Amino acid sequence: MKLIRLFKAGDLPIRYHSKIRSGANPYDLADKDYFEARARKQRMNARRDRRFLNRSSYEKLAA
Repeated sequence: MKLIRLFKAGDLPIRYHSKIRSGANPYDLADKDYFEARARKQRMNARRDRRFLNRSSYEKLAA
C-alpha cells in the first residue's frame, strides 16, 4: 500500500508579487531587458517551487 500525501497550498513558501516599474512598457524596446529579467526571475521561482513540492515530507522536515 502506497501512502499519498495531498498538496497543501500552505506547503509553498510565501512569495509576494513584485510590482512592475511605473514607467515600464512591455512594447518599448528600451524596457526589453527589464521584462526579460522579470520573466527569468518568475521562471526561476516556479522551478524552485516545483523542486520543493517534489521533495518528500521527510526531506522538508530536515531542511
